[in-house]
Amino acid sequence: MLQKTPEIGVVAYSFQSNLAREVCRLQDWSDKVWSRRYRSICVAEEEEAQIERMRYIFEQGCKENLVLSPRDWPGASCVNTLISGYRQDHCDCYDRTGLYRAHYRGHDVDLDDFTEQVDLPLVSLPCWQHLSRKDYAKECFDLVETIEDDTRTRHENEGTGVLGVPAIVSTHPHKRPKKLKRLRRR
Repeated sequence: MLQKTPEIGVVAYSFQSNLAREVCRLQDWSDKVWSRRYRSICVAEEEEAQIERMRYIFEQGCKENLVLSPRDWPGASCVNTLISGYRQDHCDCYDRTGLYRAHYRGHDVDLDDFTEQVDLPLVSLPCWQHLSRKDYAKECFDLVETIEDDTRTRHENEGTGVLGVPAIVSTHPHKRPKKLKRLRRR
């Protein structure tokens, strides 16, 4: 998950801009996708701080009352990959600029002609790098179970529930809530 590199801002900017273009293309959006630029967050070397940051990432859908478990989140997530112990170290990247230029020049091509597999290894938390893949998956699994237990307890105590996956995936991406929650930075 964590990687020490001086170019992280450049990588994040490139990823965010390419992802934003893809989202806009798929959803017919013309508005901004990100509310602000990438900003890195320093994570301390202590094991507790690293695990707390991972938990913060895992529990987003739960703390927003969208799903009961990080495993249920229908969007992009590494949770199921991490708890399974299987690591896919590559992804398909699409050269949409090349595709556009080929179409513009009248060439008969499709997206597969402009698809490239790129190495994208998931890096372990520094505090867990000594663990075997199986033990790492077990730690991630235990963290997810803790989030599930805490979420269930919170809903029982507050008498609340979750929106649920069917409602999430059926919500139009342009829909906005009537009232926005104030952001509290962690």
